[in-house]
Amino acid sequence: MANKGFIKELQKIYKQGNIVPFMGAGLSMPYSVPDWGSLIRECGLYMGIEDIGGTSFLPMLNHNLYRHDYWEAVRIIKKYLNRTEEDIQQFIVKKISDCIPSRLDGIKNNYEDLAKYNFNIYFTTNYDHIVQKYIDTNFVPVNLKDIKTNIQNLMSDVTINRIFHLHGHISDSSSIVISEEKYKELYNNDVYKALFSVFSGVKTFLFLGFSFNDVFIQNIIKDNNEFFKSKHYIIMANPTLENITYLKQNYNIETITYDPNKSSHQEEIAKILDEICTASDDKSSNLLNQEETETPIDELPNKEEKQQLEKNLFCRKLRIEVIDEIKVDYSKECFFTAEQYFRWLKKSGIKNNKKYADHFLALSYMKYKDLLISEYGEEKDSGKFLKAVHNSLKNLEFTKLKNIISDDNMPNEINKQGFIHILADAIGAEKEVWWGDKRIEKE
Repeated sequence: MANKGFIKELQKIYKQGNIVPFMGAGLSMPYSVPDWGSLIRECGLYMGIEDIGGTSFLPMLNHNLYRHDYWEAVRIIKKYLNRTEEDIQQFIVKKISDCIPSRLDGIKNNYEDLAKYNFNIYFTTNYDHIVQKYIDTNFVPVNLKDIKTNIQNLMSDVTINRIFHLHGHISDSSSIVISEEKYKELYNNDVYKALFSVFSGVKTFLFLGFSFNDVFIQNIIKDNNEFFKSKHYIIMANPTLENITYLKQNYNIETITYDPNKSSHQEEIAKILDEICTASDDKSSNLLNQEETETPIDELPNKEEKQQLEKNLFCRKLRIEVIDEIKVDYSKECFFTAEQYFRWLKKSGIKNNKKYADHFLALSYMKYKDLLISEYGEEKDSGKFLKAVHNSLKNLEFTKLKNIISDDNMPNEINKQGFIHILADAIGAEKEVWWGDKRIEKE
């Protein structure tokens, strides 16, 4: 059965801390939150779609909703009821707020299941904040396009849980995306596209709570197709073979199937999550996590992972200069192991670990700046400059931390050489790292 193979793949990705749950409307349905089709229909009824000058436009609305053409249905409400985008957004906020029970105790749900495991970044297309009731975080959920934080620091900080809404949320009615115009405005946003490309290139999405007929997930995948080169996964109830083949061949999305008739949607999804996050051959997942925290072990990227790294900013900066392929390949390996080291440091329990991580990067940057002047400034040879930086960094001593971090747990030579590429990968960072005079044009 294909599910077993995909679950085994996800078990490995989960242990690396690289799964991002991508949550759809199905996960909020146990709380009586209407799906998009129901929201639009109820909006039309509330605003008088059944009697417009003595004529009912409800059959026209229902026809488009049956075809899952939500945008056309929204256009009907706007056109024939003379309603604005703001009118519809405000209705959605009130409707969802009224539907959510005041007490959530006793409701079986997959948000609670997700909260059991070691995820720290969550994506959702839902407007409600129910997930925040279960995920332990001090950070208010925000829209993805509004992120101002350094993206590399955000993704590497596994100590903080963050929830990102793609299509807005009920705390800000103006942020809600329900019409085609708002959707295109969002997906044409350069900041949004840059952030989405980074997440989809470095992390693995696990889609939950979506059906194949969900127009929003179809459009997200279609409009971000350029970013779906690496493999992602979707958990789906009884999809057809045609659906499975379509997602794989067009978007490299693997489908994990389940049959809700065996119990329920919630219980079957919970079983799959448990299989992914609790490997059957682990005698004790807590012991495994403790061992992984105690000693940083380096793993080199495989061929597929190296291909995924081509999308990263640090790699694109190398590619615009005349640098040998073997040096670029080696830089990928250094970056990959440096990321592993920083993930370990975050989980290590060492007090002030973020301060020490910043110290590693700051000293690496100063070495880079010194060589930028002495090496690149004289010969303007990017390949030689990169080699000089690597040689200098591998011998870099972090003497001030030797009494704090044991010798066994200090970064090794490969990690140290990767630190400069971690800095180069940071979008909008104050410490800019380039390997020559060329710059990447803004898309």
